[in-house]
Amino acid sequence: MRVATDIGGTFTDLVYLDDQGRVGMAKTDTTPPDFEEGVVNVLRKSGIDPRSVTTLIHGTTVIINALTERKGVKTGLLTTKASATYWKSAGGTAPTCSTCATKSPFPLCRVISGSRWRSALIPKGKSWSR
Repeated sequence: MRVATDIGGTFTDLVYLDDQGRVGMAKTDTTPPDFEEGVVNVLRKSGIDPRSVTTLIHGTTVIINALTERKGVKTGLLTTKASATYWKSAGGTAPTCSTCATKSPFPLCRVISGSRWRSALIPKGKSWSR
């Protein structure tokens, strides 16, 4: 049984693929600040026997929500030199709802002076630098 969970700001979702190829889903409320309870609850609601789970994939939007809503503790970012500009600009531009004009987004975290690495990760997690 392969299971994937996602903790969102409002709901915790689960999808599974059993050994016969059947797909199932379940949804429960997210339970801040004890987010793991939402995962336990959605597992129970799905009726899956935890002993049958061979693969568990987990994701969350809680962190990106906290960054974009400016909630939580001060955040730092380690980045390569090549991607620093991308992150500084929050990944690009976004149209506004009222004007459909492009508006530059606010940075996800404050950029201060510091070192940037001239390297990148390549397939199989190896580091490449020049």
